[in-house]
Amino acid sequence: MKRELSEKMAAELIQYSCFDSLSVEKIISSFSDEQNLSKFAPDPVLRIDPRDKSIVLFNSARAKRPHDIASIQNTDAKGENKPCPICEGDTTRILDIADLSQGFTFINKNLFPIFYPSFDGGAEEGGKSGKPYGIHFLQWTSSVHDHDWHNMDIKDLMIVITRLAKLEQKLLFHSSGLMPDSGHWNNQKKTSGFISIIKNYGRQVGGSLQHGHQQIAFSNTISGQQYNNWKYLQENHQCFSKRLLEKTPENLIIKDYKSSILLVPYFMKRPYNCILAVKDTSRQFISELNDGELLSICQALSDVMNLFFDIMPKIGKEPAFNILVHNGPGAGLYIEFLPYTQETGGYEQLGLWVCQADPASAAEFMRSNIS
Repeated sequence: MKRELSEKMAAELIQYSCFDSLSVEKIISSFSDEQNLSKFAPDPVLRIDPRDKSIVLFNSARAKRPHDIASIQNTDAKGENKPCPICEGDTTRILDIADLSQGFTFINKNLFPIFYPSFDGGAEEGGKSGKPYGIHFLQWTSSVHDHDWHNMDIKDLMIVITRLAKLEQKLLFHSSGLMPDSGHWNNQKKTSGFISIIKNYGRQVGGSLQHGHQQIAFSNTISGQQYNNWKYLQENHQCFSKRLLEKTPENLIIKDYKSSILLVPYFMKRPYNCILAVKDTSRQFISELNDGELLSICQALSDVMNLFFDIMPKIGKEPAFNILVHNGPGAGLYIEFLPYTQETGGYEQLGLWVCQADPASAAEFMRSNIS
């Protein structure tokens, strides 16, 4: 029996059917008004590791998140599908919903957020000190449980990513006075706050629910990698994606998508790590991409997920991976794909990475297996 969130259940969850006409202040207040959300709010504490400037946030409630991923089959001891809380409507109020050819995609609030609205104190210099505050969204790729980036019609995937881009644009460019302005962090574009977009798939890399989804965090706090990209720009006077595009040899390119290139970084830390770099390095955010560029992103997202589902069992690994969107000053715009192909050991914790494959061989293998 196909698992999915029904239209009837979704109708009971809708707080707003579209965020386009909402103010950011209204969106933020919807988080404060959400019943039960405050019970799982994070601690209003931010710490910085003085060695590498890593940001550390604290939320003990996240240990209580529901998990339905017991194995690659996601079944119980009797071999039956475990209940999916999303398909059963056991989730937060919906802020945006859009029809797909089958079912619909929707955005709601993360019940176990890493940021929570609080304006009794602000972070100085965009989150390097002070109190963290913000909002944490989930985008459910499809109401149909088994539909995700890898098996959706490309037109449907375009709808999903376009709604994600619209949310990004709304938050970054219409939050003046609610979040710290970009200031010296971004003198090229006037934005407010910081957007972090990720996708986790698989229990080894933090995926708690199998129902396909993305996470979007909007806050006053710059992430460590955003800071590193910005610092790279200050030191090298070019964004990191520009360096990747200029310095990557032909034998490390997996596939050219016209507007973007999928490549294996020469510094590959783990087998089959790869990066999709947008060729126009003046782009900083997904919402700045035109339709052709968005289409190339969607095609690559689908291809890479299918690639991981194909090659990871071949090397004796359960499919599990993180997908990270690198945006903002210093990044250009690139997407990093990190499959869980090798464990992290003590030397890696010291910053001395030992990779069990070489980049050229990994690139060749991926080229031969990608669709």
